Amino acid sequence: MFISPEESLKNLMAHYGEQAITEAFNNIQTSKESSTDIIDVTALTRRVYDKDPELKRMIDTLYMLFSAGDEELKAWASYQFKRAFPPDVVEDAQKKQQEINRPASTS
Repeated sequence: MFISPEESLKNLMAHYGEQAITEAFNNIQTSKESSTDIIDVTALTRRVYDKDPELKRMIDTLYMLFSAGDEELKAWASYQFKRAFPPDVVEDAQKKQQEINRPASTS
């Protein structure tokens, strides 16, 4: 009987725990022996990714463009990304994120 990769992963996570499996994937991804493409998604990003279909579509599209193996397409996508998100926009978003994550002052 065939077990899907998703079902196999669910079984592994049930046995070893999600953290152990995530670490194993990250180790495989950074290993020089690995030739597979695995998206490294942190737990926080994964929660947002799973809850926001528009964000999921954008991440999936960007990943597809970069993993297609076409260097011209990859360069084009990179250029478009830089134009869409100039440094000042990224800095503003980082500042806002820091404000959100900053603990409230008790004084």
